[in-house]
Amino acid sequence: RDFYGVPENILEFYPLGGNVYDDDYYELVRNETRESLNLSENHVLFVQSGKMDKSKKILETLLAFTKLEDENARLFLAGSLLDEISDQANSIIKKDNRIRFLGWQSPDDLRALLCAADVYVQPGTQSATMQMSLCARCAVILDDVPSHMPYVESNGWLISKSVSLQEALERAMLDREKLNSMGSQSHAIALKFLDYRVLAARICR
Repeated sequence: RDFYGVPENILEFYPLGGNVYDDDYYELVRNETRESLNLSENHVLFVQSGKMDKSKKILETLLAFTKLEDENARLFLAGSLLDEISDQANSIIKKDNRIRFLGWQSPDDLRALLCAADVYVQPGTQSATMQMSLCARCAVILDDVPSHMPYVESNGWLISKSVSLQEALERAMLDREKLNSMGSQSHAIALKFLDYRVLAARICR
């Protein structure tokens, strides 16, 4: 304790957390959702979500994705396109039939979409959905900022001078087996840091 009687080291990192599904439930939700979205096993689904403005870098994601030549790539957007970027974004979306704007999703629908996804993309400002995506076993493409570093360890890419958004998207398409392994690593990270049950135990200890 310090001079005032307050325990030392009282502050610690406490993430928002999420529900980490068991294997059977995850596979059920993933398969049902991918079927409803007309996705085959060969499709690699990238998802970006939120209230999308310039700071979310959704235009950068769209432009980088359109440069992918692989017909098995898919990009689904969930949330809202704010006025400052909506015209440009919609123009790009209309020109590429691999891209779908799903609009705003309920929490349950968003969780199901993340289970169906292979990669969660967040090259701009932070979002709580990123933590949900780890719980849903997504590989991740994230902005290279200190707060993201605990969540990226062999399960995705941090966008920086050494790895561009374009390069990260391309690498995700190269090896499906490796991408699946990254999803498993996200699951391990979620179990360690984000599982509500683990977080609740920390409060009660």
